[in-house]
Amino acid sequence: MDNHDADFTDPSLVEPHYSTRIYKGYLYYLKKKFGVEGAKRILSKTGLSWKYLTCESNWVSEKYAEIFYDVLSSEPGIDPDFSYQAGKLSMSNEVQGAVQVMAIQLLDPLYIFKQITYFSKQFNKTDRLEIRKLVSNQLSLVFESRRKTRHLGLILDNWRGFLEQVPSILGLPPARCVIMPQSESLALFEVNWVPNRLHRILRIARTILGAAFGISLVLGYFLFASICTTLFLISCFAIEKLKQHLNGTSQESLKGLLKESEDRYQELHESKNRLDRRYKEAHLLAGVLQRISSSQEIDSLIKTTLKEIQESLQYDRVIYMSFNREQNTLSTAASQGFEPKQSKLIHGYEIDLNQSTQSGMHLGNVFKERKNILIPITSDYFESLSEEGKMMLYLTKSRSFLACTVATQGNLHGILLVDYIRADKTLDKDDLYFIQNFAKQLAICIENTHTLLEERRLRSTFQRFVPAEVIQSMMGEIAINLEDGVNQNVTVLFSDIRQFTRRSSQIEPKLLIKAINYYFKEMTNIVYQQQGIVDKFLGDGLFAVFNSFGTVENHAAKAVLAAYEMQQAMPAINQWIKDHLFQNQVWDPMEIGIGIHTGHAIVGNLGTENKTEFTAIGETVNTAARIGELSKKHPSSILVSEEVFQKTSIFFEFNSLGPSKIRGIERELNIFLVTAERLVSQAKNHRTLKEAA
Repeated sequence: MDNHDADFTDPSLVEPHYSTRIYKGYLYYLKKKFGVEGAKRILSKTGLSWKYLTCESNWVSEKYAEIFYDVLSSEPGIDPDFSYQAGKLSMSNEVQGAVQVMAIQLLDPLYIFKQITYFSKQFNKTDRLEIRKLVSNQLSLVFESRRKTRHLGLILDNWRGFLEQVPSILGLPPARCVIMPQSESLALFEVNWVPNRLHRILRIARTILGAAFGISLVLGYFLFASICTTLFLISCFAIEKLKQHLNGTSQESLKGLLKESEDRYQELHESKNRLDRRYKEAHLLAGVLQRISSSQEIDSLIKTTLKEIQESLQYDRVIYMSFNREQNTLSTAASQGFEPKQSKLIHGYEIDLNQSTQSGMHLGNVFKERKNILIPITSDYFESLSEEGKMMLYLTKSRSFLACTVATQGNLHGILLVDYIRADKTLDKDDLYFIQNFAKQLAICIENTHTLLEERRLRSTFQRFVPAEVIQSMMGEIAINLEDGVNQNVTVLFSDIRQFTRRSSQIEPKLLIKAINYYFKEMTNIVYQQQGIVDKFLGDGLFAVFNSFGTVENHAAKAVLAAYEMQQAMPAINQWIKDHLFQNQVWDPMEIGIGIHTGHAIVGNLGTENKTEFTAIGETVNTAARIGELSKKHPSSILVSEEVFQKTSIFFEFNSLGPSKIRGIERELNIFLVTAERLVSQAKNHRTLKEAA
């Protein structure tokens, strides 16, 4: 069982049970003795919480009563007579309850005892307390328990402390109460108290006046009887006036409490309504944001959003008017809640923003000035509308209306409108506040969706030529203006097939294209694995760039490693082409030459509006291409510049070819040949390449 709530599945709850009045006395005692935190700690051992036992509407089963008494009886620091003390505190802390009302009416402890026995029958289903005998300021009470409990002594002590405090309600000294057990479930209480002087005087006066009145009747002394009667009536009248005064005071207090409770309830009700609205707003915004990730089109996002606004917030109708920048107009893009005829009318409605008007409620002015309008009751503003506005209001039957501009700080997108056609509904400032904030979020959502669509377009364009990790870096981690270009430190690789022109004249074009396509596919995969980009295919040649976006570490070594793997892949490529395309024909295996250079190049988009391509240009690219041409003198070779050699010599072994004259370059370049058969094995470890960057 949870330590914070009673177990309401307990079958004993349907058996006789008793009120928490007794427990509240123990709570007062524990709070006074140990403080609130100490009392909560002790109660946690019983399985009942402080909050549960202090609630007037809760009832406790017998099972929990036994646990409660056991815990308190064994708890260190509790007085031996704790049950008696709890009984005294129970009465003294409930003085403001029903017992005080009885005291106001009675001014007599005896009658209060009678009422206590009455209430015990109503609220206590397991214990019975009845008056057996009463004489003046003494009475005998019979206590009978229907429970089988080991704690009858504690229960009797509790009642003794409670009963002794009854006279204190009227300002009298505590009563003296003696317990006389009769059996395991039966006991007698002998209670006597000391009446005060007023009580004695009232009792004697009543007795004397009653006797005098009787004597006057018997002896016929009518005058004496009249006087006595008058005095008697005066005393009764005074008592009645006192009762009325006290009752009036109590009623005024009750009325004040009732008024305060009603005001508090109204405040709580309004707070609940505000919280409900905020919850719906948050839920609605969360739904819109969630759909952005899956939205393929702006139109789909708008339509779904309008539907949720209407259904969640119970507006009669919702409209979104979209801004057309080319035509400078506002037109209905989506609506929700309109009848078919009205929907057709609304979707044909257009506002020309080029036309000017002085009306502050004209939607065109609202949009251009980024304002919002609220018209709680449209009939109040009818005369201030333009003729077109009056006609639209007449046709749409709108009774309450508001409009908010959908815009970010930099862009205008449209207008969001909601209305009521029901006479019992009116839009207010809370609605304007929400729709205004929602319109801002909707504008952000629209721009984000545009961004996502643009990102998908870019991914679709680049994914055929750029590795996935490079696309990820391009979209998320770096910001390169592809239109203006950027000066980037790159490594460029050129490769081509030896004697391709002679080969192409001897092979059927269809088979040649299939062979070259398979070759390019394998080469491209190798370049991708080393985080390079295939810039373009040049006939039988391949132009690749490493570190176009500044995201590849030690790109020169990765370019050399890619070149080595390209050479290593050629036997398998030739075998596949032979087996799948030239089974019965002669196939002369292809050989490739590769040239590599590293340095700065301009990376960006080149072309016109009709055709644009992403590429790298500059002296570094030209030098790499010329080194690739030089590789024709060295079959199946990988030639690199001195700059590449300096950056990669810790991974590879090279043979220097000495200074070489390169076509198109005035100065001679030191060229190095990669000795692939002596390639350092660590070069294949990408982690090592990354650490050397």
